[in-house]
Amino acid sequence: MSAQLDSYLGQAWQRWDLLVGDDGASEQDLAVLSRFRRIAGPLGHQVEIRQGPRRGFACNYLTMLRDLPPDTDFVALSDQDDIWLAPKLERAVRALGQVEGPGLYCGARLIWDPVRNTRRSSRPLRGGPSFHNALVENIACGNTIVLNRAALHLIQRGLALTDIALTDAVPFHDWWIYLLISGAGGHVLHDPDPQVLYRQHPGNALGAGEAGWNWIRARRDVSEGVYRDRLERNLVAISAQRWLLTSAHQDLLDRFIAARRAPWPLRLRLIAGLGLYRQDALSQLGLWGAIAFARL
Repeated sequence: MSAQLDSYLGQAWQRWDLLVGDDGASEQDLAVLSRFRRIAGPLGHQVEIRQGPRRGFACNYLTMLRDLPPDTDFVALSDQDDIWLAPKLERAVRALGQVEGPGLYCGARLIWDPVRNTRRSSRPLRGGPSFHNALVENIACGNTIVLNRAALHLIQRGLALTDIALTDAVPFHDWWIYLLISGAGGHVLHDPDPQVLYRQHPGNALGAGEAGWNWIRARRDVSEGVYRDRLERNLVAISAQRWLLTSAHQDLLDRFIAARRAPWPLRLRLIAGLGLYRQDALSQLGLWGAIAFARL
């Protein structure tokens, strides 16, 4: 954690404060945070530690977003496996300054295996960000996300409509954010140049893994119904905020929900007509397999 906190101090953009959601931190982690607060305070950075809801990491993040002051200009998400490269915040703020309305900045990551001392960039996107992509895949990795004020307001409106996103209905907070921002017609900006060093270890909530292992894990998730369960929970949650979506995306959401319930082979034909896509060829193939074998 010390390297992560030091990377905040090393940012080119220094107009930041830190809010930590303690969702079960160890005494050692709390001691590190206390030392950091003593260092960061005189440098002009407020560090606040709040008790989390202890209902999972997704609920912890969304609770903090719900409770942020509405005049917050930008919000960057981070977790304990991050080291930020110095330009990260500056690049995000510059990119978001070019958009009108809700804006979500995210990007590629440098996947770091400290045991093997290797680094590699996450795979580039084959297609752009969109609601058609967000319905079946998340590309907005939480530790790369930066939101502008309009995006924060949209998220807070969504959480005010219903507390369903603050329950275990949402498997991943970042996926829900990607769904909401893209579905509401906001701007999703994906930076192809990695600005986050993402440390891999057995405790990662959802590690990046190697490409081959990712494919094996994805096949397992599809065959065991894990992927279908995540989609179902996402659809329940985003349906509760459907009035924030554009009319076209409300229609797409309704058609996707109906198509998933249709019998074979009508299901295949209906979903094929929706234009849904994942970001690489193997994942797209897996999507068609999930559709064909009723695992979507």
